Amino acid sequence: MIDPLSLPPLPLSDHKFLPECLAVYFVLDSNRILYVEQDAVQSIKKMLKNWLKNKNSQAD
Repeated sequence: MIDPLSLPPLPLSDHKFLPECLAVYFVLDSNRILYVEQDAVQSIKKMLKNWLKNKNSQAD
């Protein structure tokens, strides 16, 4: 099993450096996993939109 917290971080602003393939993306906050999405790099904007929508609905 892979520990997502042990993987090298990449700021979302640097998403253009991600490889063009299907991958699993994690949104992390310190040592907590906030969101997980499996998708292609072209869908990074969709992932961010989904994560923000999910985050906002949990705050209600």
